[in-house]
Amino acid sequence: MSEETYTGGCLCGAVKYQLSGTDKTIHGITACHCGQCRRWSGHHWASLIGPKSGFSITKGENNVRWHQSSHKAKRGFCQTCGSSLFWHGFGYRSLKDQIDVSAGSLDDSKGRALVRHIFCENKGAYYRIKDGVPVYDRFPESEMLIKRDDLTGPEIQALLRDHLADAFANSPPDSVFALDLSALQKPDISFWSVWGDDVLLGCGALKELDKTHGEIKSMRTTSAALRRGVGSTMLAHIIEQAQARGYKRLSLETGNNQPYAAARALYEKFGFEYCAPFADYEEGTFNLFMKLNL
Repeated sequence: MSEETYTGGCLCGAVKYQLSGTDKTIHGITACHCGQCRRWSGHHWASLIGPKSGFSITKGENNVRWHQSSHKAKRGFCQTCGSSLFWHGFGYRSLKDQIDVSAGSLDDSKGRALVRHIFCENKGAYYRIKDGVPVYDRFPESEMLIKRDDLTGPEIQALLRDHLADAFANSPPDSVFALDLSALQKPDISFWSVWGDDVLLGCGALKELDKTHGEIKSMRTTSAALRRGVGSTMLAHIIEQAQARGYKRLSLETGNNQPYAAARALYEKFGFEYCAPFADYEEGTFNLFMKLNL
């Protein structure tokens, strides 16, 4: 796993910084449309997110001023030219070990692209978001933690048993392609779980079909966490991981009946389109196939 290093600085050159991390700790660029970010930046605030442990101010640390904009977050800017540079959510359990750096202040974004819009319920009335990037009314991860899961915990195993049981209950027997525990432990599959306050909220997986094509598997939200944005949070994470790997396409299989309606609506919201069968799937009367070109 290679390490990436990003450098950047303010308009006048008095402040420079460095941010280093791997493809697991450096996340795609996020656009925040909350009222505070719009007032601070003059539009929405676009930032690259990385590990605080890999962040350092390499020039002009004394020229950086921090404004505590809430009881959970502070913002750093150059006191000379006023450039908006840093955001740190020190009061958020899932964000305190991360740092956001202004995307516009980067010397080179190295191909990193915008992966999501957040707090869009507070966006300005003078513009529209029509770039096809996932849109969230609020902050999907503010109380959620996504982690790579080894599938040994009793909570995740119970959730996967429920997932498989529902697949058989809601699908014809010859149209069930949900994976069991042993299949999800194969090396071509990456599996993540979503947690909030140490409670399991959901899960999802990414299967590598080839070096440019991935398949989404095992998307599931616990019954207690429905309608809290868990599915959107996990799907955005999988899309981001696929982009970081250089995939050109994400695909998935789902059902055409009512139990799968919410899943289809979620994928459609993220820009997935219906398509022909892929990989080893075959055309049938029940299964539907969707794709997202990255």
